[in-house]
Amino acid sequence: MTGFKEFSGFEILERIELRGEDAHSWIAIVADPSPNNAGIFATELQSQSELNVRILDIEGLLPSDIRDKLQNPPDDHVILIGFDGRSKDFWASLDINRSAFERAGALFFWLSHNSLSELCRHAPNIKSYIGTAIFEFAGLKGALSSQSRNHRLRELAEMFGMSDEEVIEKAKEHRIEPEPEFVEWLLLLGRGDLV
Repeated sequence: MTGFKEFSGFEILERIELRGEDAHSWIAIVADPSPNNAGIFATELQSQSELNVRILDIEGLLPSDIRDKLQNPPDDHVILIGFDGRSKDFWASLDINRSAFERAGALFFWLSHNSLSELCRHAPNIKSYIGTAIFEFAGLKGALSSQSRNHRLRELAEMFGMSDEEVIEKAKEHRIEPEPEFVEWLLLLGRGDLV
């Protein structure tokens, strides 16, 4: 499965918001399955949304464990990672228990092309919940224009009274809090390696 249009996190959030506040959004994001890539997406969503965003690694979890973690709290955005290598039985069990995963906040299935194929093959009811909401994550390349990026960097520098160089130095020395704004700042500077 290839050929999905690439979207930035902001563009994906816009599409969720078009569904309305009461919509229970299930979205498939096709991307590199690395946690760092999911972190970039989470940071972009967090910077554009008033709701909290969390990443839930489901590797090794049973559907009942996933359900419990999803419902506490039930109204934030959750990005589920860790689908690669899951068995046909896991997908079938997830599919049977799908109604237990319904929640007020959006649910993002962070999938490789292979795990998206497995979902479509072995979890047809979850696929029907997702519908056409399948997006290929563009990463940082589609997120901001150069002008918008520079404007945001100036905003962050003024907000915290630090220069870009100072933020990089503090991150290298592990003297910076892992707040969403600092993560965003480092990503905008092309220093995701320091997150």
